[in-house]
Amino acid sequence: MKLDRTGDEVVEGEHECDGGFVDRDADPPLRPCLICRPQLAPHRLRARTHGLHDQIARETRERTERNEEA
Repeated sequence: MKLDRTGDEVVEGEHECDGGFVDRDADPPLRPCLICRPQLAPHRLRARTHGLHDQIARETRERTERNEEA
């Protein structure tokens, strides 16, 4: 039995990657294997990069809407 880095079982033939990356020799080179490296998923990277800005913008917008209603 083979385990991925999170401890989940990997079924042979279902998951193939090269050290956490799909086809290291491709051009453009590295595409992360989202089974082995879920933290590199685009939606997670975007949330980590822009999360605080989006939260502050949402709070400001909600505050402005409440003030306009009052």
